[in-house]
Amino acid sequence: MAKRIFDVIIDSGDESGDDEFAPDGGDDRPDVTAPARPSVSSVLPDLLLGAALDKATRRRIAQRGATCFLVIVPSSDYVGAIKKTIGRMTPFGAGTYHIVTRDGSERRTPGALAEAEADSVDALAEGRTVIGITADPTALPAILVSAADVTIHVPTPGAHIIRRVMRACLSGRPPRDFCDGDVSGLSYRQVLSALRPTGSAADAVFRLRALRQTVFRVGADDRLPDLRSMRTFGDARTWGLTLARDIADVRAGKIGWADVDRGVVLHGPPGVGKTLFARILGNACGLPTIVASIGEFFSSTDGHLGAVIKFQHDLFARARALAPCILFLDEIDSLPNRSTLDPHNRDWWVSLVNDFLSLVDGAVGSTDGIIIVGATNAIERLDPAVLRPGRLEKTVYLGPPDAAGLAEILHHHLGSDLADVDLMPWTRMVSGMTGADAMEAVRRAKRTARHAGRAIIIGDLVGALLPPDTRAPESIHRVAVHEAAHAVLAHVQLLTSVTSASLACGSQSGGQTRIQGLPPIVDLASVEQTVVTLLAGRCAEAVLIGTVSSGAGGEQTSDLAQASALLYWVHASWALGTTLLFRAPPAQAPQLGNFDPALRLTVERDLRRLEVVSTRLVRRHRKAIERVATALEVRRYLDAAEIAALVRYADRSTRRTATSCESRKTADV
Repeated sequence: MAKRIFDVIIDSGDESGDDEFAPDGGDDRPDVTAPARPSVSSVLPDLLLGAALDKATRRRIAQRGATCFLVIVPSSDYVGAIKKTIGRMTPFGAGTYHIVTRDGSERRTPGALAEAEADSVDALAEGRTVIGITADPTALPAILVSAADVTIHVPTPGAHIIRRVMRACLSGRPPRDFCDGDVSGLSYRQVLSALRPTGSAADAVFRLRALRQTVFRVGADDRLPDLRSMRTFGDARTWGLTLARDIADVRAGKIGWADVDRGVVLHGPPGVGKTLFARILGNACGLPTIVASIGEFFSSTDGHLGAVIKFQHDLFARARALAPCILFLDEIDSLPNRSTLDPHNRDWWVSLVNDFLSLVDGAVGSTDGIIIVGATNAIERLDPAVLRPGRLEKTVYLGPPDAAGLAEILHHHLGSDLADVDLMPWTRMVSGMTGADAMEAVRRAKRTARHAGRAIIIGDLVGALLPPDTRAPESIHRVAVHEAAHAVLAHVQLLTSVTSASLACGSQSGGQTRIQGLPPIVDLASVEQTVVTLLAGRCAEAVLIGTVSSGAGGEQTSDLAQASALLYWVHASWALGTTLLFRAPPAQAPQLGNFDPALRLTVERDLRRLEVVSTRLVRRHRKAIERVATALEVRRYLDAAEIAALVRYADRSTRRTATSCESRKTADV
């Protein structure tokens, strides 16, 4: 049956062969007397190769007496199927075929390529037909590619070919509205998984649509919020709206894809919603979104270099087949910076990273409309080549939401529940909570309501957002003093604006003070003021409580880690210390301390010197710190205006006390 199908395609060269695949009679019910239907895995590649061998191609083969062919398939998972079809059908004439296949899993060493090249040359010299089959011509021996008489491009299966497969292999007919969009971008194996011989054509179309929706997030998802309303995404939202407008202009013919941002890296702490943003972005742009992770390159393969390279080639091939589209790559920092690799596995990683960069170049530089959105929690670990102009050249920070943004996220996860409730009084008390934390809080609140057998109420959500503080009173007091000192010293030094202080935080210290960061250009005085503020929590514990705790350290984002990093930048990156020598970029400067005792001692001396300054300021503003700490213990959260008012009141009280003391001294005299 497979031979007959192929011969019909080759003989007809047009669409007149459709009826060759329909079962006899017009009744859709299976006929127990009819011969067994052919398998999808044989008919589909037969039809695809037949479509590639149109009349013009067959004419070129005949005119040139071709004996060397290059067959380009849509992705590597087509290679094996097309090889079987060629071996079974012998479409390039009689005789012995020498077939070279490359699906990305082979060794790509010079020795292996040279051996394959020699075998191909020997086969041509012996008069045999040589055929190279691959999705990536660069993986084949160069001599085979350059010597090819004819290059044949096997198409991706569209609705027309899938209809013919269904008529040959399945019962019934597909829905009338079945179209190319229902199958575009799916891999060969994904198509096969949907076209099951025990089901009908309608069942297969349903599975194809569901699979494509799941894999690519195709179509507008009404459950996702509108990007225009998600102000919590900040700069990422601004960039996304600009991209959506540019894509609308491409569709209108006003600009081309070359005028559109094609690569961006989202960076920020875990749980802030980078994947959610990618899906919302796809909705806003009206583009399908492929959500993938660099970690899948390793977890979905056996870890051998060829298998990993094959996986990433297949991923980019899916993007090309689905284009225009958004390709979201999470954990992009899983591909290491080549300059930091040790010799042990350097060759393995360099080959993989180079191949990845080549795929990015091909996608971003094409006219297909593939927009790559990378995401990382540690942008400093990225290979600089990933961020170079022409690749993922734009970086956008995506941080934890503010109180208003957190309320938006909670309402999104709540759906129609508590839709009319203002959540701001509670979200302002959980400063630092991420979008992932918010989703988990809603899940706990809904579980509480479900177990109680009623609809969710605001008390369920508040209980999930602000569970009872089980810490001992003395621990709460210590954290309040620590955070109050940060807030007060930042305020009185006029360093930058204090956003909030809170005791409701899952950090090492048990609280959080949010202060706007340093500007891009800084001087030594502003850096040292920042370090003084970072050390204030620890100093306040010593002055007001009498002992210090571990709350200032323990994490990469802790007070001591940030203060140390700033001073390493001063001496090794910014030339704000005693030397003009540039030793490392900021991301790498702290690592120098592990190998340079002199630099480590310089940073330690600066920390000790600024600790004295911080302690002196803590003593001077003790009343303000105590007042802010007391308010924090009661309210758990203070915003910028409340902190400023408490500091002003304490300052006035201090001045009144000082004036009263001077008056008493004068009276005594």
